[in-house]
Amino acid sequence: MRHFLLLIILLFLQSCSCSKQESKESGVITFDSTWEKYHLLCNMNIANKARCDELQHQLDQFGPEHVSEEMLQTLVKQCGEKARSACVVLSWYFIRTGKNEGAIKFGKDHCPASTIACFYVGEAYTNMNMLSDALPYLDKACKGEEAAGCERIGHFYLGEQKYEGAIKYFRRACDLEEAFGCYNLACAYSITKNAEMAYNAFEEALQLGFEDWKTIEQDKDLDYLKSQKDIPALIQAYK
Repeated sequence: MRHFLLLIILLFLQSCSCSKQESKESGVITFDSTWEKYHLLCNMNIANKARCDELQHQLDQFGPEHVSEEMLQTLVKQCGEKARSACVVLSWYFIRTGKNEGAIKFGKDHCPASTIACFYVGEAYTNMNMLSDALPYLDKACKGEEAAGCERIGHFYLGEQKYEGAIKYFRRACDLEEAFGCYNLACAYSITKNAEMAYNAFEEALQLGFEDWKTIEQDKDLDYLKSQKDIPALIQAYK
C-alpha cells in the first residue's frame, strides 16, 4: 500500500512538472504569436495606436529571418483577402529584405489608413533614390505621428542645407519622443549656432535614452554645441 501511494505521488509530481513546462513553452513569444496579436488588434486600425506600434516594433525586433515560407504565403493570401495588417507586414518584410518594389506594392494601397505603411513606401522610394515620390508618403507618415517619417524628411532638408525645414521636422520627431529626432534637432541647431536650443534638444535626446557616445564624439555637426562649457557635465550626467 505504501509503495502504491508513493507511486501515485511521483506520478502527480511528474504531471505538475510537465504542466509547468508546457505552460512555460506556451508563453514563449514568437514572431507568429506576435503577428497573431497584431493582426487581431490592428487589422483595421481600430485599436490603440500605441499598442499597435509596440507590436510592430516587436515584429521588427524579430527580423525578417523569422518569417517562414509558410508564414509568407499566409501573409500574401491574407493580404489578397484585404487584410490590411498582412499587407503592412509584407511591406515591412520587403523593406527589411531589400526588395523595395515589393514594399511599395503591398504598402501603397494602405496609406494613409496605415501610417506605418506610408513610411515603408516612402522608405522604399528613398532607397530607390526616387525622392520626389518618397516625400508625399513620408509626409503622410509624419502627419500620422510616425516619428520616423518626420525624421527622414528632416534629413532631406539637412542634406540640402535648408535648416529651417530640417528643424521643423526634427522637432516633430522629437515631440513624438523619438530620441534620434531630438539628437538630429540638436545637430541642426548646432550647425546654425543656436547654442541654447541645441543644448535643450540634446538634453531631450539623452533623456529619451540616446547613448551613442561614439557618434556624439565624432559627429562634426555637433562641434559648435560640444564647444560650449556646459556640455561635458551634461554628457557625464547620463553616462
